[in-house]
Amino acid sequence: MSVLKVFAPAAAQTYAGILEHDDGGTAAAAAASGDTHVLPFVGLAARIGRQVRPDVVSRARAIYRNRFCPQCDRVAVVPVELKNPLLNRNHRPLPGSASLVGFRCRLCNHEWPR
Repeated sequence: MSVLKVFAPAAAQTYAGILEHDDGGTAAAAAASGDTHVLPFVGLAARIGRQVRPDVVSRARAIYRNRFCPQCDRVAVVPVELKNPLLNRNHRPLPGSASLVGFRCRLCNHEWPR
């Protein structure tokens, strides 16, 4: 396994003496010859930012708007969710991360969409 070193071309000329002592001169020689490889980290940043995050505020508003059953006007409503929650590092579902598709009254069993 190789070691990834952070490289700055402007600093390589300044610290050429230090680089020769650290790795036997290979980094200093690479800096002098221009034989360096730049690794782009833009792709990694784009993949990290693309993760799906549930919209917590809209979910809370939908649950609040549908807290009463439209048929019996009681407060025994539970959300109906799909079986697709986000999982934590222990592969356990995160509460409130599944897709909300509707609501169901526990007393009269009436169901309605979101």
